[in-house]
Formats: sequence, structure tokens, C-alpha cells
Amino acid sequence: MWKLKIAEGGSPWLRTTNDHVGRQFWEFDPTLGSPEELADIEKARQTFHENRFKKKHSSDLLMRIQFAKENSESSVFPPKVDIKNDEDITEDKVTNVLRRAIGFHSTLQADDGHWPGDIGGPMFLLPGLNRDGGWGLHIEGHSTMFGSALNYVTLRLLGEGCNDGEGAMEKGRKWILDHGGATLITSWGKFWLSLFKIHCCAFQVGNHIDSQVKLPPSAPTYSPATKAEKTNVTSESEIWSRLDASVLQWIYNTISNALLHTILKPNTTTSQACYEGVAMLIQKTTPLLDFYEVRSKLIMEESRKAHQATTAATSPNIGAHTTGLTASTTPTDPNNIDNNSRFKQQQSDFTTSHGRGRGRGAHGRGRSNNNMG
Repeated sequence: MWKLKIAEGGSPWLRTTNDHVGRQFWEFDPTLGSPEELADIEKARQTFHENRFKKKHSSDLLMRIQFAKENSESSVFPPKVDIKNDEDITEDKVTNVLRRAIGFHSTLQADDGHWPGDIGGPMFLLPGLNRDGGWGLHIEGHSTMFGSALNYVTLRLLGEGCNDGEGAMEKGRKWILDHGGATLITSWGKFWLSLFKIHCCAFQVGNHIDSQVKLPPSAPTYSPATKAEKTNVTSESEIWSRLDASVLQWIYNTISNALLHTILKPNTTTSQACYEGVAMLIQKTTPLLDFYEVRSKLIMEESRKAHQATTAATSPNIGAHTTGLTASTTPTDPNNIDNNSRFKQQQSDFTTSHGRGRGRGAHGRGRSNNNMG
């Protein structure tokens, strides 16, 4: 049985009591609920299912059933007032109506004083399937390619088959294809689908989404009798595809460094990587990097690599000197000592004739002493 839980604490300086998970959240307890309560919940679910196209909002029925029990003292209302058109409205009748309204809303109030419930933002309410087979942007919205494609892909990632959901998946796929396919989705939808694709490549679950995708001949096939005997042999292209996707996840800041190493670690199971990835996304409080930040980082790294390669190619002595330092700090070749001495002498001659450069003891920033009056 699902139960709505409210975070404790109400200080004026309160920031979060549960790591920004939310002031209100649902928790499932399989041992919770009496037979009567479970029957009421099942009846509410069935009623919502039968009227889901007429009344799309759930009306927070599960929450109201829970709060009706917790706020039983506030559920005693004054008698209903029936006012006819030609009847005078007295003060007592107005008072009774107000008391009924206040009493009703008090039963929906949480212990800390706020009124929990759904909010009508885009996809926050997980819009249900419309009659035409698509999904909308919000719970009352008409079917759109954005809502239909993202909800369909999400359900497939969660394990729904091509024809599961009492025909919902088949209807959703038909709506998407009849309206031009997912390529007509809006720009934000393309961003999300790109991330979905990257995750699928990283965790090798492309065949789970599209039943037409076949595993390569080198992919392992296990049976209960030979699972321990067979080795996981994967094609080189498949390995690189997974590594590329994992690095992209790291660049886009959707996974942490620890998770990146977990994915790249040999013999890591898909379930371990998926679990750590979902946990990291849930706990993430900073926004994802935008395109320009990612491009800037890549350009800076490429420039640094190119500069290193150019320096190593044009200055072999410096490269040899650096290699010598990493291998041993004590030079053993007399020729190297002579070269170092000559290099230091050249530096001394340059400083004498051109000034001290950026040092505080100089007469100027790189100016020659001969030019100072």
C-alpha cells in the first residue's frame, strides 16, 4: 500500500530535510493497510480507470483516503444547506456553509500545515493515454509528438513490451507513426531522445527498446546450464560504441566520475551501472552543462594537446630533458651537463642585455636597462 509521507521540521530557515527529495513523497509498504482500506483503494483505482477519459485527474484519491483516517476529528461537518432560489439567505446558513468548507479543506491539510497534492506542470502529473493513442504535454492536453514520443520511450525503458499495457503501447506507437514519426518532435524532445540513445548505448539495452534490433553474432547467449562456462565475447565496434556513450554521459555531466569508472570496469553488471546512474540523477542539484560549455571544454583540451604535440616536435632537446627528469633526477651524461650550462649562460646574457623582465627588481616590464633615462 502506498502512503504519503511529509518531511518533518518547520524552521523559518529550513532548506531541506531529506536532501531535496521533496517536502512530500510517496513510500510503498507491502504490509500496510487493513483489508477494508485495501478494498477502498482498489475500488478507487477501478473507478478512475473506467472514467479516465472523462475525468483525467486522479483527485488525489489515495491521499484523501489516508487523510480521512488521520483527520477523522475534522471530518464531522454541519448539515448540508439547501438554499432555493426564492429563499432568504440567513446568517446561520452562511455560517454552516463556511464551516463545511473549512472542515472539508482541513481534512486535506498535512500535519505541518501545508496542503499537499499534484501540480499542473508539464509531465509532472504523468499524463495518461488519450483516446487517439497519444500523450499530451499535461494531464488535460491533447496529444503531441513531444508527449507521445517521450512517454512511449520511457515506458519501453521501464520494461513495457511492444504490445503491453492493454494495447496502450501499440496505440501510442501507431499515433507516433501516423503523425510523421519521432523526427518531428520539438527541439527539447530531440535533446531528451539523444540522451536516451546515449544511455541505451552505454548500458547496451537498445534491443530492449526496439524488438527489431538483433544482437551481433559475437554477443553472448546464456542458458542456465552453461552460463558459468561461457565467456562474454563482444565485438570491438560494440565495445567502442559503449565507451563513447559512457564518455558522452560524463561530458554532459549526467554521470559522476565514480560511475564512469564503474561502467568502464571489467565484469560490471548492467544493473549496477543503471542503479548508480539513476541514484546520481535523483540526487543531482546542479543543472546539466549546456552545449557551449561542453564545446569550450573540448576545444581547450584539443588546443592543449595540439600545443603539446607541436612543442615536442619543434623542441627535441626540451623533450629529451623532460624525459630525463622523469626517469632520473641526477644527470649521468656529461654532454647534458654542458648543454644545461650553456643554456643557463644564454639566459644570463639575455637578462643582462634586455633587463630583468617581469621581476620586481627590474626597472620595467621587459624593458632594456639601456633605454631607462
